[in-house]
Amino acid sequence: MYEGCNHAFGKAAGIDDPETIVGLTDYDLPWKKEEADFFIECDQRVMSSGIPELDIEEPQKQADGRDRYLQTSKVPLRDESGEVVGILGIFADITERKQMELELRQKNREIAAMLNSMQQGVFTVDANLTIQPQYSAHLEHLLGSKDIAGRDCLQTVFAGSSVQPDALQAMHAALLFTIGSDSFFAASNAAHLVSEFHRVNEQGEQRYFEVDWNPIVDETDTVQQILVTLRDVSLLKQLKETVAANGRELAMLGQVLDAGIEPFERFSSSARALLGEVESLLGRAATPGAEVLKVCFRNMHTIKGNARLLGLGELVGVAHRAEQPYAEAGRDGAKLPDRAELAANIDPIRATIDDYEKVYQLKVGNVARASGVRAEQALHELRALLNNADSATPAQTLRGVERILSTAEAVPLDELVKESARMLPSLASELNKDAPSVTCEARGLLLTPAWAEIMRGVLAHAFRNALDHGLESREERGTSGKPASGKINLRVERLDKKLEIRMADDGQGLWLSALRERTSAADATDEEVADSVFLFGLSTAATVSETSGRGVGMSAIRSFVSQHGGQARIAFTGEASGGRRPFELIVELPGHAALSGAGAAG
Repeated sequence: MYEGCNHAFGKAAGIDDPETIVGLTDYDLPWKKEEADFFIECDQRVMSSGIPELDIEEPQKQADGRDRYLQTSKVPLRDESGEVVGILGIFADITERKQMELELRQKNREIAAMLNSMQQGVFTVDANLTIQPQYSAHLEHLLGSKDIAGRDCLQTVFAGSSVQPDALQAMHAALLFTIGSDSFFAASNAAHLVSEFHRVNEQGEQRYFEVDWNPIVDETDTVQQILVTLRDVSLLKQLKETVAANGRELAMLGQVLDAGIEPFERFSSSARALLGEVESLLGRAATPGAEVLKVCFRNMHTIKGNARLLGLGELVGVAHRAEQPYAEAGRDGAKLPDRAELAANIDPIRATIDDYEKVYQLKVGNVARASGVRAEQALHELRALLNNADSATPAQTLRGVERILSTAEAVPLDELVKESARMLPSLASELNKDAPSVTCEARGLLLTPAWAEIMRGVLAHAFRNALDHGLESREERGTSGKPASGKINLRVERLDKKLEIRMADDGQGLWLSALRERTSAADATDEEVADSVFLFGLSTAATVSETSGRGVGMSAIRSFVSQHGGQARIAFTGEASGGRRPFELIVELPGHAALSGAGAAG
């Protein structure tokens, strides 16, 4: 029975005056019977053993009807002879703490359930960079290993991966420095922590991963641990690559359709022929000479120019990179590029052409095979000629067939000019200029297929040079009292047994003063200086870009036409002003370049 209590215990027992508890037992107080049984059993155990029982946690229903949790200690009281004569009981109400513990356990169960259900590897790293026991179940699946608690996190996560040893060392140092430091230093070291890597799993599959590193800080903003999240993003990467590939195909298809089916087919055939020539030239000598390099450079530059002409953007970039070694050799004659390196640059261009053709064939190949207007007209004329063959000699009929077929294959110059002018708006945008207007006084000129192909290359280089070097920007043209958009004009003249295609623009003219400086020809005539624009590697451009500045375009024009019996030259159309002089680019074609009888006489 009780011998007394303090006010706190009396309040819990529903007793206002502590003295009234004297003589009562636990059964007399508002505890449940099973609680009273437990208290009395504990008291008897301490009395009989004489051994204190400390920090006993026990539930208790108090006088106000509330259930509380108590932490009780019971110590035996002894008389002078050492006999146990009573018990001193001490208790503390730990209900709030107990509730917090219960809530914490519930939270831990919820977190454990979340970790086990997450399709991510989540774990924490301590100051020793070891994986802590509380990690998500999916982590073992991602790493292909069990019981990973206590292991070194870097060795466990990045074993056999694409992460190089020096990167692992940098991560190790950054993590060691971060843990125990201010969160500011954690942010400054984040750049050393790998965020993406890949490795081959046990099934031989290439898997891709992303990693997040998040510092866990205490109340002083000091990093105590690192929370690491590991995700397998292989499927996402595959989807992104598929979307990118589809986007690339759509871009290529759009470029081919914008260029036109026939122009694209002609370009593809021409580019392959130029690449074949480059490959053949590079294969003949262990060290290619200057002339071989010039021809190869012209071919590469022409492919780039024609690709730009048709708006084949990806191919322009590939060709620009491929011609870079030739340009470097041109700037430093003593430095001859390695033949293997030059030959290797052919493959990316050919592969890109293959990709364009593959998209074109899969998407529009069947449509492209349909007969064109000229082919239908030729077939109609052939049928009419054969129906009337009885009224003509066989020789006349054969000449008629040859004439009809030649006409069907011939290419009108004005169509060729329109096709080539497609490049100008996009090129003008790159140069921050207005697209010029292009007029052509073709006089019905029909070019043979071979010369049409040559003139495509000529026009690509000539238009690009006119827009980049000749025509001014909107602001410059405004200052000179010119309309914002420049003008390019082509006209045809027939002289004896040859044809002349004359091209001029209303720009600032040929920069004679710059050409004199670059050629050190101070005493040369204007005509002699003007002819230097056809020298290989000579340019008045201040910088080299994907558009121009290589000093190849005008050289390529003269090379193309002269190889087939033509010529290219400069003719002035006015006097010099401010170091510049207006001119025409004249491309002379032999008489056989045009269909017999085509083009009005001059």
